[in-house]
Amino acid sequence: MLKIITINTNGIRSAVNKGFHLWLAKQDADIVCIQELKAQPSEVPDEINLDGTFYRYVHCAEKKGYSGCAVLSRKKPDEVIIGFGNEEFDREGRYVEVRFNNLIVVSIYFPSGSSSEERQQAKFRFLDVIKGRLDELIRDGRDVVLCGDFNIAHKEIDIKNWKGIETFHASIRVPIALPGGATEDALESIMSDGESTTSSQPRQLLPPQKKPIFIGMSVSLTTPRSPSSMILT
Repeated sequence: MLKIITINTNGIRSAVNKGFHLWLAKQDADIVCIQELKAQPSEVPDEINLDGTFYRYVHCAEKKGYSGCAVLSRKKPDEVIIGFGNEEFDREGRYVEVRFNNLIVVSIYFPSGSSSEERQQAKFRFLDVIKGRLDELIRDGRDVVLCGDFNIAHKEIDIKNWKGIETFHASIRVPIALPGGATEDALESIMSDGESTTSSQPRQLLPPQKKPIFIGMSVSLTTPRSPSSMILT
C-alpha cells in the first residue's frame, strides 16, 4: 500500500528544529510532498532524508527565505521535473513533479494574493498558466496525485470564517475544479462529518506539542482512477 503525505512546513529549517524529521520517521511514508521550504537548496536540512531513506528533489525560489517545495521518495522516480516551464513562477520555486511507471505525484505551492493587489494579480496569472500543465497531466493517462498548498478554499466547508477571505474569492475558486471535473479532493472524499478538510483537519495529523510544526493548508487532489490502496494524509 502506497502512503503519500503532503505538508506545508512554513519553513523547513524551523520545522526540523521543532522535530519534523522525528515525526516523519514514524509515519512510514513512501512519498512526502512539502511546500513552503523557505530555504535555498544548500539550506534544506539533511535530516529530512532520514539517513538515506528518501531521494530528495527540491525547487527553491531565487528569493531567499521564500516559497519553495519538495518531494521525498523512497523509490527513485523514473523522471523528475523541476518547474513547469513558466519563467515568472519557476523563479519562485513552486513545482516538483516525480514520475513512475503508472503514477505521477506533484508537490505544488500556489501563490497567495493576500499581501497586495500586485500579488493578487500574480495569483490570477499563475492560475491561468498552471492550467495548461494540469491539462497535460490529465491527458498523460497515468494516475495523478496533485499535492499542495493551493491557497484556495474550494468550498465553504474548506475554511472556517470564510466570508471576505481572499482564498474564497469566487474568481479563484473556479480554476481549482480541474479539467472536466477530472479530480477528487482526497481528504474530502473520506470526510463525512462536516468538518473543514483544508483548515482544521490536516493539523490534527500531527502530534500535540507546545509549538506547531507547520502552519498552512496542504491537501491532495487525485484522479478518480487513483488506486484504492493509496493512503493520503
